[in-house]
Amino acid sequence: MLIYFKLSNKVLMYLKIIFLLILLTFLNTISLFSHGINSKIINNGIGIQVLYDSTSPMSFAETKVFSPSNKKTPFQEGFTDKNGSFVFVPDIIGIWKIIINDGLGHGIVKEIEIKDLKIFKQKNTNSLSKWHKLLIGLSFIFGITGIITFYQTRKALKGDKIAHS
Repeated sequence: MLIYFKLSNKVLMYLKIIFLLILLTFLNTISLFSHGINSKIINNGIGIQVLYDSTSPMSFAETKVFSPSNKKTPFQEGFTDKNGSFVFVPDIIGIWKIIINDGLGHGIVKEIEIKDLKIFKQKNTNSLSKWHKLLIGLSFIFGITGIITFYQTRKALKGDKIAHS
């Protein structure tokens, strides 16, 4: 036995409007959950910058870097900076894995291939040449000798004044 309700046109119109509002609300929340993450490699593979789809940076997101030789223990851990960037200095050639997670359900796993370590070697710019070191050493020796001679001469002059009086 079927029971039919006869609804007025006005009530049907209100039900359609309510249904459309619910549908629009649901579609709007789906678009909120469907945003993604973009990334770009920095300086030939020594870092990564992570941005939301809205192009705002993924600031202060937890970051872990895994070396090619140890995939279980992180080589380096930290957080992205305010611009969503994280930089590291690799010590071996190979494919490095970077995992970034903002703690709010957004994250990215990126692999960077390091082919050459020459660009990562640090140059010691504070090093002095042998001649500079020699000159500094001699200056130190002459300076100490001058101070000692000054005090010995002063002491000898005081001794002469006492003897002459």
